Amino acid sequence: MVVGFTEGSIPEVKVNRLLMNNTEVSGCSWSVLATAPGGLGAAAEQLGRMADAGDITPVVDRSYPMGEGAEAFKAIDERRVTGKGVLLG
Repeated sequence: MVVGFTEGSIPEVKVNRLLMNNTEVSGCSWSVLATAPGGLGAAAEQLGRMADAGDITPVVDRSYPMGEGAEAFKAIDERRVTGKGVLLG
């Protein structure tokens, strides 16, 4: 699932690799999801179900306790996070 890009060029998908591996690619725009019925909450729930089922495997680089939220955002802003940074509640 393609959610967005932080910088650089937009990656290209080689369609033959999708066919050979029986794989699919989905893209979504957060701005579209924000105005859709159910909005971002419904999308987040679906992504959670997909992750729980092992259908997707997010790359989590770092996890931060909620009290270190400012540091987490700073690390993302300074491009020190590769993959996802997660705030633990």
